Amino acid sequence: MEKGRDTVMKKADRVSAKTVFDAAKMGDELALEVIDKASYYIARAIQILTVTVDPDVVYVGGGLSKAGSFLIDKIEAHYKELAFPNVKETPIKQATLVEKANIFGGFALVKHHG
Repeated sequence: MEKGRDTVMKKADRVSAKTVFDAAKMGDELALEVIDKASYYIARAIQILTVTVDPDVVYVGGGLSKAGSFLIDKIEAHYKELAFPNVKETPIKQATLVEKANIFGGFALVKHHG
């Protein structure tokens, strides 16, 4: 964090993704800037993925996906600016399995090869 910059995150014992998202939802400028940069880089990675693989949909999962539409909307906005025209309309959605995805993937693998 920049010295002298006013942010509610300075009051936190430990800064985590949840702390940043909570601060951003309260309008904290530094937190909003952090999320904007992170969502840009996630969108950039998705842009590279979509032009390479051309998926029907991209799901954002993991702990960050718990931020829901707050994060997904920001990623989508950056993605639309970065994406090539032929993949610009690829939907970006929040994964619903979150921490359970590995269990379902393992089950599918065993079922398929079992």
